[in-house]
Amino acid sequence: MSQGAAAAQAPTSMAAVSRPGTSTRARNSARTAVWALAIQRAENPQGKCEIYHYNADGTLDWVYFQINTVHLKRPGLNLRDLLDCKVDIDFAYELYREQEGFTPWSAFNRGKYRQFIGQ
Repeated sequence: MSQGAAAAQAPTSMAAVSRPGTSTRARNSARTAVWALAIQRAENPQGKCEIYHYNADGTLDWVYFQINTVHLKRPGLNLRDLLDCKVDIDFAYELYREQEGFTPWSAFNRGKYRQFIGQ
C-alpha cells in the first residue's frame, strides 16, 4: 500500500474515532493513529521519505518520521536502513512502544502536532 493510501485510510480527526458503539480500546488505538499522523506532519510537513534536518546539538532528524540519530545506537540498525520509508515507519512505531508514547518527537513535546489534528 502506498503512503498516500495508508494515510487516506487512517482516521484524521477525533470525530472519526468517537462514534457511538466504538470500544475504548479501538478509540485509544484510533487516537494514537491520529496523533502519530499529526506528529509526522508537524515534523515533516512535506511528507517526504528522503528528508533530513540538522539540529543545533549536532544530531540529525531523518526521513518520514524524523527519527533523531540519537536513537541509532542499536545493534543492526544504521542511518542507511531508515532511508527505506517502511523501515522508518516501523522503527517509529517501535520507538513509540519502547518509550510508551510520543516523547521522542519534539513536535509532540512542544504541542506543535495539535495544529495538524483534523487535517
